[in-house]
Amino acid sequence: MGMAGLLAGCAPGTSSIYKSTDWLLKSDNRVDGKALSTQLRYLRMTVNKERVALLVLGYAEPHPNGEIEVWFSAKGEVVKLQQGRVVGTAGLSTDWREVRFVGLPAKQFADFDYEYIRERDVMPGYRFGLRERVAVRRVPPQMQTLSTTHGDIQGDLLWFEETVAPNPDRLPPARIALRRHGSAYEAIYGEQCLAAELCFTWQKWPPAAGSARP
Repeated sequence: MGMAGLLAGCAPGTSSIYKSTDWLLKSDNRVDGKALSTQLRYLRMTVNKERVALLVLGYAEPHPNGEIEVWFSAKGEVVKLQQGRVVGTAGLSTDWREVRFVGLPAKQFADFDYEYIRERDVMPGYRFGLRERVAVRRVPPQMQTLSTTHGDIQGDLLWFEETVAPNPDRLPPARIALRRHGSAYEAIYGEQCLAAELCFTWQKWPPAAGSARP
């Protein structure tokens, strides 16, 4: 699935939202002081500890495992997140074109450890159906490990770590931080590597009071 596939089925108005983001992507930290529209939702990404970008939420797709958020950058990159997990990308140096999960429990983030199966299609290289076991465990509050530009993630958060096996791509553990909203939780921060040489952090932006310090 390429860019066209990721954009297929866009919600009404997505095109105009996407066209309005030509100022979002910068190669420095000036995004942190940028005046943001209150009508849009944003994601702040740091790639390989260097490149900083803001992405805008184009639309959300309903799904039994939780809605899929589709985020756009001004350079045409697309990142799809579901419960804090990457389920698709386009326009990056390594893309996970489509990700499928097998065996996710109904309560995906809890105090018990569990495993599920992940299948992913990776480009370049036309590697499709890569299958791996993902082990999920609760971990103590973390300091961010892949980015040092946007402050410590703090507050009343739950942290989870995911490790994979087998791991021929030498992927470091992924981490997800969740913030409580009443009886539910929202994924607000994540660390993910799509390849050993492509790692990024993402954070819902701007940070809510008490959950992060810019």
